[in-house]
Amino acid sequence: MMEANLRKAAILNPKINPWLETAIQFALRVRPNGEWDYKVAIGWNKTRTVIVSGKKYYIDGEDIGNIHYGYVGRYLFDGTTLLKAGGVVQRLQGRSKPEWFATYYDDPKDYAAVSRGINWYNSGIFK
Repeated sequence: MMEANLRKAAILNPKINPWLETAIQFALRVRPNGEWDYKVAIGWNKTRTVIVSGKKYYIDGEDIGNIHYGYVGRYLFDGTTLLKAGGVVQRLQGRSKPEWFATYYDDPKDYAAVSRGINWYNSGIFK
């Protein structure tokens, strides 16, 4: 799934397309009910067993969606941009809390999952 969507994301490469168009196309795919909204497709609270580099993880659909956002998004954008954008979405949806300042007002659980996806991309774990 991750590598297949990286190939799809390749057509959005910011070296080829303007940054704003890339951001819009990415946002359309990861938005609620978008093509890459795995939170809905898998189910928010349904847990899946995922093996990455021989290590077993039990990850729910919400976290899989956020990890995917971080992993595939990191191909296109820097990690800080992705983390800040997550906070912007929380704010726009009226779901942020003042005490979430350190996570750019994103839910700390979501922030951790997005960070995991970014870190997995940066480590080259799937390459």
